[in-house]
Amino acid sequence: MKFQYFGDVNDYRKYALLRLLAKEGGFKIGVCWMLTEDDGGPHGKNRGYREEPSKWRGFDPELFDLLTAVPDQPSETDFQRVEGQGLIREAIYFEDQTPNAMTERKKFHRDCLTKLAAADLVFFDPDNGLQVPSRPMGCKGSNKYLCYDEIAAHCAGSQSALVYQHFPMNEPRPDFLERVSNLIRQETRNANV
Repeated sequence: MKFQYFGDVNDYRKYALLRLLAKEGGFKIGVCWMLTEDDGGPHGKNRGYREEPSKWRGFDPELFDLLTAVPDQPSETDFQRVEGQGLIREAIYFEDQTPNAMTERKKFHRDCLTKLAAADLVFFDPDNGLQVPSRPMGCKGSNKYLCYDEIAAHCAGSQSALVYQHFPMNEPRPDFLERVSNLIRQETRNANV
């Protein structure tokens, strides 16, 4: 996740789901933002939903109003202000920058496990989704991906994991879901997916 994306329509959807899981599902939510440096790119600026309150506000009025107040060029301060308002009931947050280098990434992961140990469900928000062969862990740009073994480590105890993942454009959705589900099952020793 990058601060430059904060408050877009995908954040509205993510927060709404996490709020629902916390409130109605009774889950204690742990959030690993997997923060990366802003790059000034054009992606993640889909904020037009804020101009259509009749269409969007009814899903979660409190959340809609908070995210509508986020400026078009959000900063870390905006992010922390909204997070500090208890948007997700009793959530625990892990907000360290996600490193590329392997040694630092392993420490990042250990620190995440420790910080989110009391959570029932851990939500991961990597920039690009689950790891891909073209970006092995430790190489430049690998910080934009969540490793399968990182999911497995959280699931090894009593935690569940939820990952924000866009569908790839070059693979049919059913094929992608089956492939990724199988990889998660293999890494987690047959967790329910």
